[in-house]
Amino acid sequence: MKITPGMVEAGITKLAGIRGRKLDDTSLVTAVYSAMEQHRLAEIAREKVNGPKIETYSHQSWPAWRYSPEGEGKIFQREEDVPEGWTDSVQVHVLERDAKILSGKLKKKAA
Repeated sequence: MKITPGMVEAGITKLAGIRGRKLDDTSLVTAVYSAMEQHRLAEIAREKVNGPKIETYSHQSWPAWRYSPEGEGKIFQREEDVPEGWTDSVQVHVLERDAKILSGKLKKKAA
């Protein structure tokens, strides 16, 4: 059985609600497990009505790292603060530089 975050939350909520009561270990575990099971069954019923829940990745855009053409990395709070020419990947600048070197438009720095 897959334990979902909602099931964990239901168990924690139940535990918080019965904390301080004089229950034996078996009764305590049974109460928490029952709350988790009820939540699981409710999730199954919702899926039958609404279809399966699709987990989506939600990327937090800002603040974010951006990289200069020289490879310098810096964190910016908003997109408007990023200087022109900076990208979200240092790799972009490395590939552009290597392409220029290969095409003869840029001489490779001596080590």
